[in-house]
Parts: sequence; C-alpha cells; structure tokens
Amino acid sequence: MQISNVMSRDVQIIAPDQTLRDAAATMKRLDAGVLPVAEKDKLVGM
Repeated sequence: MQISNVMSRDVQIIAPDQTLRDAAATMKRLDAGVLPVAEKDKLVGM
C-alpha cells in the first residue's frame, strides 16, 4: 500500500500565532487528532 492511498489531500493548517482555542475548535470541526502548524508555507510543527 502506498502513502498516497491513505494520506489526507485537503490538509487544513493553523498559524503559530493562533490561539489554542482556535486550534481545538478546528480539530473538533475536522474530527482531527493533529493539526499541522505552518508559517509562510513552511511546516513548523504539529
């Protein structure tokens, strides 16, 4: 099985300056366990 078969293609990200409340609300809305953090098109955390 390839990663492309199980990966998410429409990835939602959050900026590092957003609040924890924003991140939690987004994760709840998406039913996601993790949320990538990106700044200027660069992944800076999860």
